[in-house]
Amino acid sequence: WWRDGLMEIADGRPARGHPALQALAAHAPSLAAPLSALADAREADLEQAPFADWPALERYVDATAGALMALAMAACEASPSGDQAGVVREAGRAWGFTGLMRAAGHWQMRGRTLLPGHARMEEFGARARAAYAAARRGASSLKAAAFPAIGYVALTPSYQRALSAGRIEAPLLRRQLRLVWASATGRL
Repeated sequence: WWRDGLMEIADGRPARGHPALQALAAHAPSLAAPLSALADAREADLEQAPFADWPALERYVDATAGALMALAMAACEASPSGDQAGVVREAGRAWGFTGLMRAAGHWQMRGRTLLPGHARMEEFGARARAAYAAARRGASSLKAAAFPAIGYVALTPSYQRALSAGRIEAPLLRRQLRLVWASATGRL
């Protein structure tokens, strides 16, 4: 029902009688198709099999965490272009890989692993750290208006440290201070 409603808005038809769809149609109809694609990508969460390989997992992360970040950029009226799109892609991957690592226990309880083939969790961490480093290097090229859409990626190192210590959550005060610092400096 929701996907049909989103596609109706994307096709220029009137919004269904739900306040969320009506608000989207009135204020941001261009976001309807990307939101529908995000819902389509999330269908992979219902599969039992792990991802076939790392490129398949990267496509999933790009279509979920990366797509959500791109939607946030559009909402901030700071859509990236050229090299900036690569920065946003790497930021989405850093956040997406870290999020999947944090959710590994949830997936294990459901009898599923997301890791492709014979991959190890350490590879997730290495990929997340590499993506974060690339995003951090390029973040200064983004407009200041883009920071609210990607600033939370500054929490990636804190979550990585927590995961290394066997926790999924970083201390709240540390997260808050990190976000204040990132916002004040405009750096990830």
